Amino acid sequence: DALIVGEISHSYLYSADACKRIAELGPDTKLMVCLREPVDRAFSAYLDGVKNGKYSGTFEEELERSREILERGMYAKYLTPWVERFGRQRLHAGVFDELGEDPERFAGRVFEFLGLSPIPLTPRELGRMMPAALPRLKPVMKLAKKGSRLLEQLGFRRLRGRFKTSRYIRHLLYRPYTEQNRPVMQPATRQALQELFRPEILRLDE
Repeated sequence: DALIVGEISHSYLYSADACKRIAELGPDTKLMVCLREPVDRAFSAYLDGVKNGKYSGTFEEELERSREILERGMYAKYLTPWVERFGRQRLHAGVFDELGEDPERFAGRVFEFLGLSPIPLTPRELGRMMPAALPRLKPVMKLAKKGSRLLEQLGFRRLRGRFKTSRYIRHLLYRPYTEQNRPVMQPATRQALQELFRPEILRLDE
């Protein structure tokens, strides 16, 4: 059996240095990316920032303060260097909506791209893993974040991964949103952002 080694990072896509180094060290590397509708991705990034204590204002207020919320939805801009270095055939682009609607089909395409036999997924793996939520106590949540980073620095990456995905830990740190306290995006904001991203989406299709 062949050994396949992989690594996952949300930041590599946006790093010119990562693109250059991977091309130099592993020119035959297969690349995968999962893309989400950019306005929904921006709002999800905002919710994640609220969850982790990074943002405290409304979505519209944080858009004014943080360019990063929108910048990371410029997929064509950041995918272009990867395609130029590796070629389109070495890049598998998945769609987040399909992951939510049919995770088995999504995973099947990943296995096919990697040349692997499909691996059965458990009901837990097919469910939502880390939904948006509010911190129960911000100081405790921030302390847990520091502890998680310390585990990584000490080389306990597997333990850190189990810590991050533990439903018990998440229940202790976060409480789910209700209809009353869940943040919302103003309709005018969605319309404006859709227009902003339109040229980028057309470039991505090309």
